[in-house]
Amino acid sequence: MTQHLFDLSGRVAVVTGGTTSAVAVDPSGALYAAVYGAGMYVSHDQGQSWTAIGSPVPASAGYGQLPNVLGITPVGASGMLYAVVQNYQTSAFVTKLSPDGSGIVFSTFLNGHESMAPVLTYAAETAVFGTQNWISGIALDSANNVIVAGGTRAADFPIANPAQRANAGNADAFVTILSADGSKWNYSTYYGGSQDDSALGVTLDTRAIWSSRARHGPAISPFRAALRPNTAMATPSW
Repeated sequence: MTQHLFDLSGRVAVVTGGTTSAVAVDPSGALYAAVYGAGMYVSHDQGQSWTAIGSPVPASAGYGQLPNVLGITPVGASGMLYAVVQNYQTSAFVTKLSPDGSGIVFSTFLNGHESMAPVLTYAAETAVFGTQNWISGIALDSANNVIVAGGTRAADFPIANPAQRANAGNADAFVTILSADGSKWNYSTYYGGSQDDSALGVTLDTRAIWSSRARHGPAISPFRAALRPNTAMATPSW
């Protein structure tokens, strides 16, 4: 795709490679452009040539929904920029109500920062795969600790005594145990591979936590994977 940018004197700058979502010019005459899916660029010759620069949304060769740079503001002629980025963030949360439903005992978010990677969903996947952090199942153990399971695209989802410490790519399933008073994570782990994964439900017995998991489409399987949490405690990171 080729787009043309015009100034008030009728001069034309040509931008190719995608849809231009934001433009700006600094006091030195440097022209900046953000191109959807292709990053950000600067021109020092009135748009006749362009050089790629750092971008809050990295260029992507893949398909799928990406955050978009909606605005650019240069800081004088320093080359520093402020950018406004579209936010697709969604957050999981856990809320405990009083027995009569009249008050909130505790409430907390459960999430990480938004992933800048493209989000590509498939017809066989549930709608939650189009989001960033979600809970699909909840259960209580005998001590009233709260067990939740779902999925996240974040690279910094809170973990505690994990079976898998890091997101392996795209969306990963997670299982998290929140203490009965909501003050700390007793356990929290990623569980997934390089494609989209999510826990779809959770339950437990006297030996382990069980969950159903969707992996890159309709395949669903129960797992125990090392999800037999120890009794160590960790401070939540929210």
